[in-house]
Amino acid sequence: MPEINADRKEYLRYLAGLRGRVTSSATSQVAFFGYHAPHPDDLLSLVGTQRQWSRPANSDFYAATRIGIGDQPAVDRLLKPAVGGELAATSAAPQPYLEPVSHMWVVKFLRTHGLIHDCPKLLQLRTFPTIAIGGARPGADRLLTAMICHLAVFHPPDLLQIRVLTDDPEDPDWSWLKWLPHVQHQTDTDAAGPVRMIYTRPDGLADLAARGPHAPDTLPTGPYVVVVDLTGGKAGFPPDGRAGVTVLTLGNHRGSAYRIRVAEDGTADDRLPGQQFRLVTSVADSMSPQEAARLARKLAGWSITGTILDKTSRVQKKVATEWHQLVGAKTVEEITPPAGGCTPTPTVIDSRFPSATNSRPATSCTWISRRVRSSAAGRTGC
Repeated sequence: MPEINADRKEYLRYLAGLRGRVTSSATSQVAFFGYHAPHPDDLLSLVGTQRQWSRPANSDFYAATRIGIGDQPAVDRLLKPAVGGELAATSAAPQPYLEPVSHMWVVKFLRTHGLIHDCPKLLQLRTFPTIAIGGARPGADRLLTAMICHLAVFHPPDLLQIRVLTDDPEDPDWSWLKWLPHVQHQTDTDAAGPVRMIYTRPDGLADLAARGPHAPDTLPTGPYVVVVDLTGGKAGFPPDGRAGVTVLTLGNHRGSAYRIRVAEDGTADDRLPGQQFRLVTSVADSMSPQEAARLARKLAGWSITGTILDKTSRVQKKVATEWHQLVGAKTVEEITPPAGGCTPTPTVIDSRFPSATNSRPATSCTWISRRVRSSAAGRTGC
């Protein structure tokens, strides 16, 4: 009996020492996925940083999007000890009967640390040709909105294309899609600029139907195409899908290869063909149309062509849209009015036109005079 107690103490000390390593690994895993799959509330702050459009086609997370947080298997795998051990005979008793106390603690250890709780979860779209997001409304709409915004922030328009099929292009819940650079055609234009790939009939997707069957492990030669079907399944894609295309259908579309069902309490289940629904996220992502509109409008000011986007370093440059940018200045303060120079030549300003009350020069002239004085004061060292 003393020998058994000593063995138990030694084994429990081993588990206690292993707990610190496993906990540290779990923390690193959550931080890793938290970086690559940030919360939808943080997406707006990433626009304009080096992380915007930072996923190349050879990235592990290319065409992947976040769906929420939930239980994730630990990357640091925990293996249960072999039953009986190497020296056990063929007629040896099962492991619980050989040492029930140690067996009980190792089972508890595996159950506690085998899964990482509240870990951000990514869904790889290339795995499935068709995906349905249904369940409670508006939870399903908000989840699909968050998924699209995640794709738009991390993938450049020349590597990921978004096409929309809808019955109502002016639907206030989805009208923000027109601002995304990924929805704009790269070559076709109209009077308003690049053509938006937002269609009310499946005819706009006819060129995709000519492709071969979906292949999850094959990268497309052009941009990966994500079709957002807001009609409930009118896109009409075959069950095997099309190469380089994933269809995201809003609604409980039973013909989809992968289905996500959002519950009233904010959780979400998923289902593969031939299987039952299972819990996939304890908290499904959610993003309102107003939040998505702010994000899409901010992305609209960025280049949609590869000529401005540096493909080697993936550094993006904003298109010059402000008046001070058109003259080569980064800020308004860098522009100095051409008055009060180093030469003694006087500058004459005609401020004789009256204001509305005819009592003093107009406010604009007063502003110019102040700018001239401040500019001249800054050049006293000439």
